[in-house]
Amino acid sequence: PGREVTLRVTCRKSRLYHSGAVAERVAADLAAGGGRVHVGGADADEAPNEPGAEAPQLVVVRLLHDRCTVSLDSSGPLLHQRGYRLATGKAPLRETLGAALLLASGWEPGTPLVDPFCGSGTLAIEGALLARRIAPGRHRRFALERWPAADAAAMARVRDDARGRELPSAGAPIVASDRDAGTIE
Repeated sequence: PGREVTLRVTCRKSRLYHSGAVAERVAADLAAGGGRVHVGGADADEAPNEPGAEAPQLVVVRLLHDRCTVSLDSSGPLLHQRGYRLATGKAPLRETLGAALLLASGWEPGTPLVDPFCGSGTLAIEGALLARRIAPGRHRRFALERWPAADAAAMARVRDDARGRELPSAGAPIVASDRDAGTIE
């Protein structure tokens, strides 16, 4: 109650096919429960622009083959946004894809890693995080942490446990270079 909610509705192959009408009815029910509802589009999961501003809770309603699923976004900003990237180059590689490429390549943390065409350094950064056992998303908050029933003590324990597994160094050199000095900076 009282929380700002962004609502996203999709309807596919259902008798209820008008997503705007479905959104209107769901929004009315949420507003009756005390929520401040905004019906969003593709940008509904973006974080607020103001520093310190709280992102609205994303509620997703999907109608598919006359079956309705209502979901709450527990993550918040997209999961590939790990919280360390301040700027990107011309063709940024998503952090999750960088980590997946390293894992699929057979590279073992604790062995040297060389990326001669690093761009803004995603592979090198993800390699360092993997090698030091730093949990993905360690520097970000998740939407579920703002839920009324969220157990702040449990979340603190999970974060503390993850920090306790971290290593002080990568254990081997991680070297990255690129010819574009601006991207490196």
